[in-house]
Amino acid sequence: MGPVTCPECAAPVLPRARSCPRCGHPLAPPPAEAERREMRAGAVAAKIVAVLLVLYMLGVAGYFVYDHLL
Repeated sequence: MGPVTCPECAAPVLPRARSCPRCGHPLAPPPAEAERREMRAGAVAAKIVAVLLVLYMLGVAGYFVYDHLL
């Protein structure tokens, strides 16, 4: 993939650049990258919820086991 053109100053800019090196105009990230970030954020949230659920279930199980030992 070749360089793209800056919408502000028409300078050639690399496709992965976040801003134009000539004028500093911010460039939007490619849509695929933005989608990957959203999916990563959702995956992290799902993992956190899963860990909390497992800890909760272990706590409930431990409570019942401890209650029967007394």
